[in-house]
Amino acid sequence: MREETPLHRLGEPSSARLQAKAASLDRLRAAGLAVPPGLVVDVARVPSLGDDPRALAAIAGLLEGGAVIARSALALEDRADASGAGLGLSVSACATLPAVLDALAQIDAQRGAPWLRGPDLQDDPGGRDQVILQRQIAATDLLVIAAAPGLAVAVEVYAPTSDALAGASTPRFAGPLRRWSSRCAAPVEALVAAAAEALDFAELDLEIVLDAGGQPWLVQARPLTRALQPGWPEFSAALADAGDALPDGWWRLDAEHNPAPLSPAHAWLLERLGERPGTPRALAGWLYEPLDRATEGGPREAAFAGPRAALEHLQSAAIPAARRRLAAIDAILTGDPHDCAAAIEPACAAVAAMLDTYAALADANASPRAPTSRRAQPLCLRDRDRFLDVLPGAWDIAAPSLHELFRDSDRDSDSDRDANEPDHAAPVEAIDDDDDDTNAARWLLRELDDHLFALGLAPLRRVYLRAAEHLAAQLRAPSDVFLLRGPELAAALRGTLRAAELRERATLREERRARQRELRPPPQLIDGAPLPIAAFGHHRGLGLGAPCSGAVTRRGDLSDLLRRPPAAAAIVVIPALTAPAAVVLRRLGVRALISATGGSLSHAALMVRELGISALIGCPAALDLLEGEVVDLDTRRGLLLRRGR
Repeated sequence: MREETPLHRLGEPSSARLQAKAASLDRLRAAGLAVPPGLVVDVARVPSLGDDPRALAAIAGLLEGGAVIARSALALEDRADASGAGLGLSVSACATLPAVLDALAQIDAQRGAPWLRGPDLQDDPGGRDQVILQRQIAATDLLVIAAAPGLAVAVEVYAPTSDALAGASTPRFAGPLRRWSSRCAAPVEALVAAAAEALDFAELDLEIVLDAGGQPWLVQARPLTRALQPGWPEFSAALADAGDALPDGWWRLDAEHNPAPLSPAHAWLLERLGERPGTPRALAGWLYEPLDRATEGGPREAAFAGPRAALEHLQSAAIPAARRRLAAIDAILTGDPHDCAAAIEPACAAVAAMLDTYAALADANASPRAPTSRRAQPLCLRDRDRFLDVLPGAWDIAAPSLHELFRDSDRDSDSDRDANEPDHAAPVEAIDDDDDDTNAARWLLRELDDHLFALGLAPLRRVYLRAAEHLAAQLRAPSDVFLLRGPELAAALRGTLRAAELRERATLREERRARQRELRPPPQLIDGAPLPIAAFGHHRGLGLGAPCSGAVTRRGDLSDLLRRPPAAAAIVVIPALTAPAAVVLRRLGVRALISATGGSLSHAALMVRELGISALIGCPAALDLLEGEVVDLDTRRGLLLRRGR
């Protein structure tokens, strides 16, 4: 019988006991999948390896194919109950036998690192730390893939740098694998399917590199220790309960604008506008926006010659016209309940007119770059005080305006706008033709078009508020009026919907909304399947401002912030920051915050930059934090560090 070497060759029969990380690669290569050739050695054998001719010959043979990467395969890594990802050491570009031996020695020495000690990190009985020596692929791209039965396969595509997965790189593409426009997408999809068949993991985290010829190579395959899409069964059941069907195409949860389920009144409005291109949709009460915005007949001609022209139209024509439409609805609402019912249709027409203008403004403008400096007059506060009567805490006709929120919180100020004050907008700031000022103009347009959007929703909100006065005797509370769809509201105002039936519907819908608030809606959907939450970066976000530390205080939304103003030293944790939040943050003097949603070009990012707030934007772990928990915001690395309570 041939004597075994102290190194196991990946994919070949052997009696060697392999750690989980090495065992997965071994199994995949044995199944014929594209796994780079490699060897596995127990770390305990490393000190004597240089004296073993058979081991040295095996390593030399591997080096004949090119440079080698040495990767830790700790006993605690890639287990079903704990991943241990990122704890081990990797040494790349080992082109000679001495370089490989030195890399092995570094990995052996790293076993004494303090983060690998302690009772929670002990090996299972008989477990052993190992090292994988593997042919290093000269990669053009690094792909991180999450896959599970019933979910869309998600991919993030990175430049193959050493820090690509350490939070220091932005992916070139992030989304469904089927929408990745690369000639390599099909072979990668086939490799993912083959890996899922060869392994018995329910949910997979894969790393794939592409070589210069476009060939995909599997370099990592681990089970995921938490569900890719937690709460999906409950969300599916809620969809059925609401009678909603999963849409085709690519959709994203718009938690930045609506961090809670929509009111039935606003969901009905979306249905009314459903035939319009790009209209969002309510699914189990949660707002989703389409990411597929291709229009029939090719691209449309731009309505404006750049951001300056669009700004001038917005301030001189569009906003005054929207204010006039609101005034016309207010005039109708001075009458009886039948007049109020008759105002529903023109109020919906006002929303449609606003959306037409809003879309034209968006078409005139490319996405701005993230601003790099603070301005004396923050764009996120520009003209806000003149629109407090219509700017809502969330983009839902049931959401109170900032004027209402400030009044209810007893924090009203002289800057609150009278609803009858005319809109004489401040002139557009002088904008030169250089790139920086053009970018500022784009940001200003993004901020001021919120005023137009708010004015477009306001007429229908005014109708509902007036209806609540007419129906006061039939409603449990004034806010119940937003539990009614438009036709039901009209029937109640005209006396054809009985009070008992109105209350019954309101009760059932409020109970459904309470259940919807407890759901965990998928961040994205692709052709009816959830696009899984990434299994990495949970404690990372866009870091802005100076690093800081403190105890967190959780708030649900802007109204919650105003009802319970945070202490000056607190770090505010909130699901999302809508554009009007800038006014609230400034008034409350918030110094630091963490939001679960948002990105580098979100309203949240702009406002915290300009207000000088320390923040992590788009950090999913925000939703896991406990009231009073002490955290460190490492804004330089975009990292949330938890210290406990």
